[in-house]
Amino acid sequence: MSRWLRTMWVLLVWAVGLIVERAQGDSLHPVRFPNEEEFFKAKTHERSMTVEEMERKIKTMRSRRKFEPWNSQHPRVEQLLKTFNGSSVTGRKRRPNILFMLADDLGYGDLSVEPFTTDPEAGFPCGQGGYLSRQLERMAAKGIVMTNFHSAAPVCSPARAAIMTGLYSWRMTAMNAFELGRDLSQRNGFLPQIPTVPEVLREYGYFTAHSGKWHLGGMREELRRDRVYHDKCARPSPNQHGFEEYVSELDGPESPRYTFLLQTLHTQGHHHLLKDDVPVPIVETPGVQNVLSDREAGDAIDFIRTQHAQHPDQPWFVQVWFNAPHHPWQVIESGEALYGQELHKTPQDFAKTVCRWDNRDFPLQQQQFWQYKTMIAAMDASIGRLLDAVESLGLEEDTLIVFTSDNGNEDGSGSGGIFKEGKRSLMEGGVRVPTLLQWKGVIPAGSASPYFAAHTDFFPTFLEAADIPRPPHLHFDGVSLLPVLRRAQPAPANRQELRQAAYHVPLNVPGEEIVRQRLWQRYQRDPLLQHHVNVSYGFAARPLSNDEQQRHAVAWDRRPPSGYDALQPPRRRDFAADDGASTHKAPHHAHRAAGHHAANATGHNASADAQATQRRQRRRQLFLVKPKPSPGAAVSNTHHAHAAVGAHRPAATPAAHAHHNPLHTAGNVPKGALTHRGDAAAHDAAPAAASKDAGASPPPPAVAATTVLDEEYLEYLVSNRVYLWHKETDPYHQTGERMGSAGHFDHVKVVAQGRRGCIDRLFDLKHDPFEDRNLLTAPYNDHGQCRLSVYDVDGNAIRHALQSRGAALPLPEHCAQHAAHRDACRDKYIAMVTFKVMIIVRKLLPFVRDGNHGHQLYMAEDADRAVCAVPAASAVAQMDFLRGTDCEQRKFGCSFPEYY
Repeated sequence: MSRWLRTMWVLLVWAVGLIVERAQGDSLHPVRFPNEEEFFKAKTHERSMTVEEMERKIKTMRSRRKFEPWNSQHPRVEQLLKTFNGSSVTGRKRRPNILFMLADDLGYGDLSVEPFTTDPEAGFPCGQGGYLSRQLERMAAKGIVMTNFHSAAPVCSPARAAIMTGLYSWRMTAMNAFELGRDLSQRNGFLPQIPTVPEVLREYGYFTAHSGKWHLGGMREELRRDRVYHDKCARPSPNQHGFEEYVSELDGPESPRYTFLLQTLHTQGHHHLLKDDVPVPIVETPGVQNVLSDREAGDAIDFIRTQHAQHPDQPWFVQVWFNAPHHPWQVIESGEALYGQELHKTPQDFAKTVCRWDNRDFPLQQQQFWQYKTMIAAMDASIGRLLDAVESLGLEEDTLIVFTSDNGNEDGSGSGGIFKEGKRSLMEGGVRVPTLLQWKGVIPAGSASPYFAAHTDFFPTFLEAADIPRPPHLHFDGVSLLPVLRRAQPAPANRQELRQAAYHVPLNVPGEEIVRQRLWQRYQRDPLLQHHVNVSYGFAARPLSNDEQQRHAVAWDRRPPSGYDALQPPRRRDFAADDGASTHKAPHHAHRAAGHHAANATGHNASADAQATQRRQRRRQLFLVKPKPSPGAAVSNTHHAHAAVGAHRPAATPAAHAHHNPLHTAGNVPKGALTHRGDAAAHDAAPAAASKDAGASPPPPAVAATTVLDEEYLEYLVSNRVYLWHKETDPYHQTGERMGSAGHFDHVKVVAQGRRGCIDRLFDLKHDPFEDRNLLTAPYNDHGQCRLSVYDVDGNAIRHALQSRGAALPLPEHCAQHAAHRDACRDKYIAMVTFKVMIIVRKLLPFVRDGNHGHQLYMAEDADRAVCAVPAASAVAQMDFLRGTDCEQRKFGCSFPEYY
């Protein structure tokens, strides 16, 4: 009997606990209030009734943290502003302001800016297409359109983490949306306190502010309370990521946006905002629809105007992350009115319009395509207000303005334009996003760029634009785009030409011969790459030593150096030195240069200096100057980049071809190793010595520093640019794997699925930009086993898979046009694709095999050191990129995060 009573007592206690837990709610079973009235009545979330109450709470919190406003009256900021003597990059007297605007789930074809357009379907305004964004058209006319720009991830939070840090999001174990789960599972993830864009800019005197959606974690009510009242900041808000001020909204499964605002977020979301972690009182404008994008832009404009009025000499970084056009889709009256002006219709006309869909009739205003269009138009109007504010204050020449999207469009709403699939997919429709930049006097107006670029490039671009050296303890997965932006060419005036230029990456871009040169140089100095290439082509390969196997790993001190001071940055390279002896690398190589010079201070000789000078002068010739041909000089008429810049090149020789084949080793030249561009392209990689033997004219003298950009940025951008994606999300269209990986290198793209990294798609984007022709077929055998896995694939397997397709293998047009050389061209094409695939796979393998557990390591080792004050970059450690194979050595258990 006693045992029975004890059992009943345990069951009773368990049942009562469960009832109480469900009543209070948790992250898996949140209390889903049916409406706002019930939400406020429950008092589970703090509320501010007046602006005065909100300001008092903020003041109390800041006083406890000994907060000092970071403005031009602060001694440190005053000193930073005085010591800046003008930009060595742009020649401007002051560092630029930066306005960064981000849309949420905006597809590549969801604007009226070419080429980000989708033609309206029959029956417009019903159906997709015909999007309206006149203010972004205005921005494009004053700036540049980036037609080949990519998100760092196909979902929201990881893409935002990459923007903030300049790192691949998967380095932070961020592969899905945050704050939708429990504990440390990914769906409850957050961005750890590591160096971010505003932290570095703040260290150089910038005022920083954020407005709009955050979605980088830390915005759940219990986490907010921990920060405000207990100074527990391991899970940071925008303040702890470098923003002195912010206005955003609550997040998490129990928050209003995921409960009773599931259908009305964009018209009622402004009721549940936070200002510096303190609830904002509800303020309504009677008689009009209060739109969240208007509020987000309005708060940003207040930041800008207040800062300009009180501290006009201090630069600012303000980012506006719109919630639009993310679900829920609603008809926004102001956006519909803009369509009315364009179509000469009234709101009553739209209310009466009926659309035919799936053999059924629907009112236009109930169709989500129309709702989506009105949201984009309303957001565009808010962007216009921001542009007007910058222009009215006379800051256009002093402000770099950026607009982009976090990922592709959600299924059932927008359009990826001509690209396939959308959000959550690693196809181009999921990761290629519309992007525009404007900076009067620096970026040519009305220009376009076809260069590959991505979210991780923003951080280094902002630093170079502000003439700020990369902090020594920071590592970036992106490169600065400023050289590309400054040298951009005018966009084609004809709509069709612009679309053609956007979708078909030009075969002859400036610096294409550098691709071959740098590949060969990389092959020569990288034993690991030699090993992979040799094995891929069947050459005898010696075993790698342990040291060589580890050499490819990134090595740097993730802790800020003790003597690091923003007032005494590293010296920039002297490009004007006539002798070419560079004593300092550019800032983005500062950490590497320091060790290099220390180890080789006595080892440099005249020969090495002469070779370095020759290489530097050659790069300047390729990228920066257009010398006039001397009388009688033979100028190559090939279609390569040197013809575009007017560089003198000798006739090609077979010896040069053999010597500079990127796959040439120990006298063995594999069949078809030259790229499909032909022998002349391989000759372009010849170093100065071979050019001299072939009778080349000497390189031109060094050019003045004022005309020289940091050509290494552009060189790296166009050549050794491997870009990686990893994601673990809901499958796109409920098909395929949750986990996927992809890599891009020199227009070749590999897509792998699952934890085994099964390679199921391979595209040549140069000749197939729309991913219509998968070069691989049947990725699984009859037993369901993967034929090509990232784990064990080699070049022979890739080559065999391509050769086995026979005549069905899609080939570039130039191969088909010359039937006599079709087989040779096919062999060269397969060799080129195989070589690039192996370079991508080498980068994909460490993550697919071992994962990356920096986030877990942060919680184990760094979370207790998180600061609640607005930090500067020198006070925060960089992420430690821990792989699974390192876990035992660190005595730290690593595993992939589990998702519910």
